[in-house]
Amino acid sequence: MTTKTLHVQGMHCNACKLLLEKSLSSLEGVDSVQANVSKGTVTLGYETTPNFDAINQTIKDCGYEISEAKIVRPWLSKNIDDYKVMILSLLGFVFLYFILSVTGILSFNLSGSTPSLGLVALIGLTAGFSTCMAIVGGLVMAISAKQNEKHQDLSFAQKIVPHLWFNTGRVV
Repeated sequence: MTTKTLHVQGMHCNACKLLLEKSLSSLEGVDSVQANVSKGTVTLGYETTPNFDAINQTIKDCGYEISEAKIVRPWLSKNIDDYKVMILSLLGFVFLYFILSVTGILSFNLSGSTPSLGLVALIGLTAGFSTCMAIVGGLVMAISAKQNEKHQDLSFAQKIVPHLWFNTGRVV
């Protein structure tokens, strides 16, 4: 079996990997596909030479770009939207911390015989995240991949709506 490694720009998560592997493996002549998010590569395995124009077009249709050289990722992003999300998240956490501090939820009563509601909530959140991540992580990943595949032109805020509904349903 012959293999060819392509350098692909734009992959950043496991959903990207799954989307590329599924899309490329359906092409005629492609026997195996292995995407690597951390290296930014897609390795194709084939017996008969596949149509590389179709492969390139499929990768572009998925929202990624092919690069001839190895992709060197900079330490700092040039995408201003990344910083907007980061700053908004930081402001949200500061606001949440302020609200929780004012209401007294963050005062953990570790010395008394009865734990505070804040401590109980923290233990519940920790247990909820650890089990939920293990149990429904794959489900959320599959939903995310399908959503991104169908709606590649959505903004970050639009892409997060299904996750908000999913987690609202879990909490309720």
